[in-house]
Amino acid sequence: MSLEEAIRKIQILELENENLKLENNSLKRIIFGSKREHTPKATEEQIEEQCSLFDDPKEIENDVQEQINEKVEEITVYKKK
Repeated sequence: MSLEEAIRKIQILELENENLKLENNSLKRIIFGSKREHTPKATEEQIEEQCSLFDDPKEIENDVQEQINEKVEEITVYKKK
């Protein structure tokens, strides 16, 4: 192998190395994606469906009490000596 052939082979290997680095970086971007989160814009329909933080507290308390009453079961316990 002559000196010219060795230099040419080194150049080809360096070029191939650079191409592989670029491919590796692009695959990493595809796999891991961007680190930013994107949220969709809110529409009026979506806002109406959400619960308000400032609802009437008595209404909330009544709703919670109704839910509790629906799930309450009466259990009779007998104790023997």
